[in-house]
Amino acid sequence: MPKLHIFGDSYSTPGYYVEPRDSWWGLVAHDLQNQIDEVVNWSWPGNNIDSIAHIIVSNSEIFRPDDYLIIGIPPLQRLTMFNPDKEIWPKKVLYDQNLLERDREDILCHRGLAQYVIHEMDKQYVMLWNPSWIEAQVLRSVILLDSFISNQLDCKKFVFLNLSVPFQPLTEWPVLNCLQKNAYANKRMILFDNTYYSVNLEKHQPADFDTHGWMGHHGPKGNHHWYESVVKSRITELGWLKN
Repeated sequence: MPKLHIFGDSYSTPGYYVEPRDSWWGLVAHDLQNQIDEVVNWSWPGNNIDSIAHIIVSNSEIFRPDDYLIIGIPPLQRLTMFNPDKEIWPKKVLYDQNLLERDREDILCHRGLAQYVIHEMDKQYVMLWNPSWIEAQVLRSVILLDSFISNQLDCKKFVFLNLSVPFQPLTEWPVLNCLQKNAYANKRMILFDNTYYSVNLEKHQPADFDTHGWMGHHGPKGNHHWYESVVKSRITELGWLKN
């Protein structure tokens, strides 16, 4: 049977302020439980789209055409860089279709890599300081990854979900405009509105609101709200679930 693969950062990491069964991705797994035999969660706190793309391409042989893939887009202001001294191996967590944990495995292709927040680095050292250029780089990665998953992996059931602040509205800046138009037209991408962050803003306070404010991590209410109001309708539209 197919597997459900989850990619993202702390907003989709198992047990991070919300138990898997009450998380937005756990709710997806629940509604797909008769169509899958395993859930593989590749998320970890601090992750970014660069590392996610690297993992998907590097492990391309394990994905089957009938698998389901959800790529959560973390906050954009993060970089993946080589650092052999930072021996932190992220793990993927394997569950059965009822979200009972089976195993944990090292993500070997990420060995020797570390992640950094752009605003903590020297402005002259980081060539991604401009936020619009950061967004252009991320959109380009997402569009290329969309093509890779569809054509190279031959997977048809996948979706990109923005877990953080919505991407900016359509701009006339040519560097960004063509990428935005491509992403706007793609039903597999929820990037510009209805994000995990934005649908809960001023509605459901994150569980760690006192520490991170509205950029924090939601408990069951916020996760349920995003799934029921946004994610479920989109994956239904994409043919994952029956109306």
